[in-house]
Amino acid sequence: MKGDIIPDSNHISRCCPQKHIDEEGRIQHTAFLLRTWKNEKMLSVNWLEYVRYDSIEDKIAEIQKIYNKNFTQPPLDFKAKIVILIVAEIRKKVREEIYDERNIEIKHDSDIDSHSGIDYLLKVDNDNRLIAELIADLIHETNSKTYPARQD
Repeated sequence: MKGDIIPDSNHISRCCPQKHIDEEGRIQHTAFLLRTWKNEKMLSVNWLEYVRYDSIEDKIAEIQKIYNKNFTQPPLDFKAKIVILIVAEIRKKVREEIYDERNIEIKHDSDIDSHSGIDYLLKVDNDNRLIAELIADLIHETNSKTYPARQD
């Protein structure tokens, strides 16, 4: 339900367009920055356990459908990736490594689908960048699985 906090044991996905992926295929921290020109209040993600399929492959296929439907102008590029992260790992990393032991929340943000958001809006842009860097570091430290974002 909209506004529910996603449990720590659950997973979220984030679509990372090609412009946020380096030559070695590593997702950069810029994929986790709020888009100020869209006046974002939360970082857009999708809640995997909300998708009512059993297998990870079916869940990813459903998330791909969502991303391909929503990324139309411009269309989703061929090298875009979906990264899967565990909620508890994100929260722990930020809580342990940011100066004020911030306890971020990840909330369901839709009445009709899996859309959710990482709620870490701060008044200082440098803090937002630091949190984005911590999430990107987590991807590399845990060897998080990525999947193609496009569904062709």
